[in-house]
Amino acid sequence: MEKKYVQAIIIKDNKVLMAYGHKENKEPINFFVRGEINEGETANNAIARAITEQICKPYKVIFKFNKELCSDIETYLIDIESANDNFDFSPKEIKKTVGNLNMEGYRWIHLSEKEKFLKTDINYLRLLVEECINQGLSENWLKAIENLVFSYPNYKYDNRRLLNKKRMIEIKSIDAQIGINEKMYTIGIAFILAIIYERFFAYKQSGLSIPIFYIMFMGFFLWSARQKVSFKKSIGFIMIIPTLLIALNFSIHSNGILIFFNSIMILILTAASTILIRYENIKWDNTDLIKKVFSRCFKSISENAIKPFMFIKGNMVMRNKKEISSTNRNILRGVIISIPLLIVIILLLTSADMVFKNYVTSFSFGLEDLSIGKITSHLLIIIIAFIVIFSYIWGFKYTCDEGENNKKDIQWEPVTILTIIFMINIVYLLFSIVQFSYLYGGGNNFISSEFTYSEYARKGFFELVAVTIINFTILLSSMKFIKKGNKTINIIANIFLTTLVAFTFNMLFSAHYKMSLYEQTYGFTYLRIFVHLFMLMLLMLFVIALIGIWNRKMPINKVLIVIVLSMYIFLNYINVDKIIAEKNIDIYYKTQKIDVQYLRNLSYDAIPEIIRLKSDSNAGIAREVNKYLEDVKNELSEGNSWYEFNYSKYRARKIIDQN
Repeated sequence: MEKKYVQAIIIKDNKVLMAYGHKENKEPINFFVRGEINEGETANNAIARAITEQICKPYKVIFKFNKELCSDIETYLIDIESANDNFDFSPKEIKKTVGNLNMEGYRWIHLSEKEKFLKTDINYLRLLVEECINQGLSENWLKAIENLVFSYPNYKYDNRRLLNKKRMIEIKSIDAQIGINEKMYTIGIAFILAIIYERFFAYKQSGLSIPIFYIMFMGFFLWSARQKVSFKKSIGFIMIIPTLLIALNFSIHSNGILIFFNSIMILILTAASTILIRYENIKWDNTDLIKKVFSRCFKSISENAIKPFMFIKGNMVMRNKKEISSTNRNILRGVIISIPLLIVIILLLTSADMVFKNYVTSFSFGLEDLSIGKITSHLLIIIIAFIVIFSYIWGFKYTCDEGENNKKDIQWEPVTILTIIFMINIVYLLFSIVQFSYLYGGGNNFISSEFTYSEYARKGFFELVAVTIINFTILLSSMKFIKKGNKTINIIANIFLTTLVAFTFNMLFSAHYKMSLYEQTYGFTYLRIFVHLFMLMLLMLFVIALIGIWNRKMPINKVLIVIVLSMYIFLNYINVDKIIAEKNIDIYYKTQKIDVQYLRNLSYDAIPEIIRLKSDSNAGIAREVNKYLEDVKNELSEGNSWYEFNYSKYRARKIIDQN
């Protein structure tokens, strides 16, 4: 008959009581407290006998495992009830044979001593975590076990499954603790915001509605998280300022490219600021923030999408328990059923009788063109917006415990990296010498006859920008990953990196110089302006990196993020379209060459400059410009709601009317 065993997992002060001994082949081994199940004996009796014989101290069974890794072992979580929690077994030897294991004694092994646990022990500890999660047990040592278990990367799937299981149980517990009034208020406010979203953005132009909705959304978030948020100095609150500035730009300028990227930036910054406000332990200068932004958004929607309907159902059940009269219930049921029927009937009647439709639309608050398709699309937008808003806001009721970050710090051998940087610097030195000989000196004799000077300048521009970005990546990576130990090597590394920055400055200037030459002939475009500003930003980033090379205590990541965000806001407010139109028209007065079609593609911000060509001496250009201005006037004559207000459109219409 196959032998069966019981084993006890005993934990105190983040230490596990383990038996030590050896296998039959004399290989040393640690294992949990273990005993045999005698014939006719139950597992409960066997564990009681084993603890009494081997430990000789009062004990309490916390629980028996519902799952086992081996069919011949039954596992228990045991608590030793001792006045001295640090009782020591090391002086006491216990000669005992359990199966094929020869036990010699007991000792405590701290959970941080990862190397002393076998793969089987880790699997049982992982099973212990799962049992604790299932049974709602929370002990001081549980976090230490989780850290040990989750530190094994080969068990990613099991670790993720355990974390998800733990999270689901915590979510159910938190939801149960939140009062029904809080749930109903959150649902109500989310629904109101969803209606406002539909009115502001469904088939409407962006404008003042963006900053207004952003302020309302953030107010809703702060109200919902009021018990979890400490209203003190936080980078999350500071991040509201740039987000609001970007949102305000929707009501000031009308550049289509910036509108697209601003929409993305507002979503990212809003998610980042709300996460940083709610969870103060998250670092904002770490790449993990981006991961948490995306994982948080998707998790919130997937976890909470159906909860408002569950909460409403639960509220109705509670009301039913309070003995609502059958008459009231029947009335409520009749109202709910009649709403969709009334919508269909009214739509059919308005289609059948134009006079009736006129009366209905007079009370429809802007829904003049009633149709099943339009009403369905508007309702769908409201429902989707409601689910997204509620799910995202409700997700902040929960903690953000994603498990410990067990990534090992990458360390690069300095000699290898310094050799690479040295070789790169040699190439850059030769490149700089050649450039100084022809580009800055105006050496046209060195340029092939196939290219004009400006064409040659443009040809190498984007390549130089690409090399500059590569240099920046090398610089930051080297500063972060090179091993720091030898003082001499550190100084040499700093010198090599400084030299790399110096050559990069030359490349940035060269790229700027090349593009300037090209623009003098061919004028300005969005891409050229954006790249100029990008190079300016790179210059500032390299200056900060240069300071960081010699002052490693400087929080370089934080400074870089602030510079990038500041430059992006600066780009929003310099009025790119006006600059392009102004510069190109100035070049036209010198060269008599201009692309009117490109001017037509600019936003309304360019109208104050384009109006200069209205009475131009060139009849063809004047005719094209006047036709464009007439088209713009017709576009802007269409009535818009107050929340679609945009200053650039208002100013353009005013200037056209005055001229």
